Amino acid sequence: MKIFKLFSILIVLLLINNLFSTNLRITQIDNSDLLFNQRIKVYVSVTDHQGEPIKGLDARYFQIAESSDLLNFTTITDKITVDSADRKPDPITFLLLLDNSGSMYYNEAGYPTQNKADMRITRAKKALSNFLQTLNTERDQIGLAVYHSNYTLFQEPVNDPQLIEEKLEQITKPQGDEGWTEIYASLSEATADFQTLKGRKVIILLSDGKNLPFYQQTGKIHPVYGDKIFEYTEPINQCQTEGISVFSVFYGSKLNQPDIHLDEIASQTGGTTFKASTSMELSKIYEKISRQIKNEYLITYPATMLPGEYKWTSIKMIKQGKTWTHTRSYFNSNLFGHPITQFSIWYLFLIPLALFLFVILSFIKFKNRQYKPTLEFLTPGNSTTRMITLNKKETLIGDKQNADITLLNSDFNNLGATVKYNESTQTFQIQGDKHLTVNNKKVKTKVLEPGDLLTIGDTKLIFDHQKKAI
Repeated sequence: MKIFKLFSILIVLLLINNLFSTNLRITQIDNSDLLFNQRIKVYVSVTDHQGEPIKGLDARYFQIAESSDLLNFTTITDKITVDSADRKPDPITFLLLLDNSGSMYYNEAGYPTQNKADMRITRAKKALSNFLQTLNTERDQIGLAVYHSNYTLFQEPVNDPQLIEEKLEQITKPQGDEGWTEIYASLSEATADFQTLKGRKVIILLSDGKNLPFYQQTGKIHPVYGDKIFEYTEPINQCQTEGISVFSVFYGSKLNQPDIHLDEIASQTGGTTFKASTSMELSKIYEKISRQIKNEYLITYPATMLPGEYKWTSIKMIKQGKTWTHTRSYFNSNLFGHPITQFSIWYLFLIPLALFLFVILSFIKFKNRQYKPTLEFLTPGNSTTRMITLNKKETLIGDKQNADITLLNSDFNNLGATVKYNESTQTFQIQGDKHLTVNNKKVKTKVLEPGDLLTIGDTKLIFDHQKKAI
């Protein structure tokens, strides 16, 4: 009897603790200002047991420390600022990553249906439409991407919810082998699309099942990924490097099970996971995500001068006699892609050099502006310009005989990239292998913009596509 009473008391204490529990989470570390003013921006979420934001906190509640070895932490006491939701200066950029696999055209119970209104995809679009109404369009941006066997960026981030709604209506059912679910690959692609943006960056992933790679399920070579099977750790590493949070939403029934690694992807990138079985639950989840992100705290502090490729930021919150702590890492100062372990005065001379090269590339871009979409070969020491017009829906670039644009005299083997034209968005998107970089950054896919510098192996090209002024 005594044991039963003790057990009952423990249960009650656990319930009380859960009822008043608080969650502290570092959602993003932005080091983009580190090189020039030595300051770090940390976005912090503080929520109650229901996941609702806790408001009204200021610098008195937070303590910040840094470490270069995760063992010895240096407490920072000066020049710390804490901005609440209504004072945060930085924009929020969302990327809605929507599952468009074959099972999204089933009903919520998980069975095939011909009734469009009952399909998960239809109800997911409705939930996203409601989410768009919660955004601050004067400051925030939102983009849209979908995935099945392939990843497609439907719209780069804009502050125009109406345009996103129009793009949602352009999503169509996958055909043939398109109906598989490349979750990890698509997250990797989405991160690449986000890497040049600044401020708060969030990917909201919706999925109704597990990662089902095309090559693994069909035995066929994927048109973009080949026989590569993406690991779930790849998007985690990319998001941590670029400072992007992933919020994962599972939308399914008992007939479906969420991917086992989505929890880890979300938690390791500063996001969290949710589950919904009905459209009503789904809409409430998107609304909660919006509230959580918009009510985060932005903590800015001067970084320590500790050397090392990585640093760890520790945020401690003290409230009503209780303490919560969360620690995350970030890349130390990067100069032209390389971490700084010891600062040198010579780095100051590299900055004007980079600006000079930027001006030269800009001159190349505008000297021979083309109104048709083109790829211009850059040949060192050669004044002759080779220009290729992109007049096909798909243009294959590589060292194979069937390539539309053949690359010769390369030190790399089995090069390949494809430039695809998307009629609905009127954009060109390049997809390639590990030897592809755009503007000196490795990418697997990217929507091209005029002036983009493409490097495939040791071949350099500039993309241009300008429309005549009316």
